Amino acid sequence: MDERVLAAWTSALDELEAAVDDLTQPPSGAIPGSWTPPRIDAPVPEELVARAHSIQERQRTALALLTAELGTLRRHRSVVGSVRAATLVQQTSVYLDTTG
Repeated sequence: MDERVLAAWTSALDELEAAVDDLTQPPSGAIPGSWTPPRIDAPVPEELVARAHSIQERQRTALALLTAELGTLRRHRSVVGSVRAATLVQQTSVYLDTTG
């Protein structure tokens, strides 16, 4: 196997693995950046296929967790909106009859 191809794929998998690690850690306040796939004109080397599959499975798991968390956050936001609407002091117009 060409060492350049192996090094390029290893680097690409390192980036993907780091991105999954960032998603599964407690929030740091940092906004994840976008990932640009590298231009590698060769398939994933056989010795890296298992690692690539492992990263793919971790990405799927992270996506499922984030989707569930998003649903929870939406429900919380809805409840907060309901509480705010129910406890908001209603201000109504008051008219004073000055003509009679």
